[in-house]
Amino acid sequence: MLEIFKRNTFFSMMLLIPYAIVLHLGPWFVEIPAYTSSKTWVFTNAVLPYVTSGPAQWILSTLLIVFTSFVIGQLVSKFKLMQDAQLFPSLFYILFCGLHFRTLEFSAILIANVFFSISLLQLFQIYQKKHVPVTLFNFGLLIGLSSLFYLPYFYYLFIGIIGLIILRGFKPRELFQILGGFINVYILIFFILFLLNNHGAFYQNQIVSFFRPFIFSMKFQNEAWVLFGITITCILYTIANYSYFQIKKSIIVQKIFDILFWCLLISLFSTFFLRIDNPAHLIMTFTPLAILCGLLFSRLKNPLIAETLHLFLIMISLFLQFQNW
Repeated sequence: MLEIFKRNTFFSMMLLIPYAIVLHLGPWFVEIPAYTSSKTWVFTNAVLPYVTSGPAQWILSTLLIVFTSFVIGQLVSKFKLMQDAQLFPSLFYILFCGLHFRTLEFSAILIANVFFSISLLQLFQIYQKKHVPVTLFNFGLLIGLSSLFYLPYFYYLFIGIIGLIILRGFKPRELFQILGGFINVYILIFFILFLLNNHGAFYQNQIVSFFRPFIFSMKFQNEAWVLFGITITCILYTIANYSYFQIKKSIIVQKIFDILFWCLLISLFSTFFLRIDNPAHLIMTFTPLAILCGLLFSRLKNPLIAETLHLFLIMISLFLQFQNW
């Protein structure tokens, strides 16, 4: 099976759709009420009321996961992060999303992660361009849209600063271009909500609730700690193999991998310093982690071992889905 996904071709990309469907069978057989919270006020009030049926939510969540895997595949291919096994990171993203029913369901975090993944495409381009105001503005705009659906994504503004330092050298003017894109999202949303007289509800529910009554409040149910443990284990494994991401790589690829490691650090920082009660929050780590794990997985030269390990990961994913029901 893995041979099919070694090249980023149109046919291989399309095969990600049935792969995601098979790997996300849990919500199709047992309908779970969607997670609703005041902390996702925009999603709960502006999106979820129009997608009420279980099958529709399952289809949309699968499409969001597949689309993000397409973006990851494009990111790997465009910046030549891997010469071979170019869709392995896409497979790992789908696998990670299948480890818990909350990471599978149609949610604000899945939508936010689509915008974040596209923003990385924008950010990595600034190394090759002399004039990048539009690209940086787009990055800030996409981070703003991500945080509009799920506020903790605002932490990734720091990735913009780190990206400037690593890829170009820090310039205050370029930082303001990023902030301009980010702030424009909130100016527009506050203007619309002010006209609708909902700006107070948005501020109190979606923004303040992440910081009050106290932070350092990560509350997961028992099954979610399994997901958390797997995620942390994968992160530690990639960190332990950091040198592999620097050996025999071009300068730009080394810099991109450095930024991806910073993404992991910032996503973990957001987990510990906000009021988090939904394990789907860990989706924030999945895009950079899938790319790094996909590259490490491609190191396996024995096809039999690779196929066996891949099958084992699929079985774990499906087992955890149905265990959670």
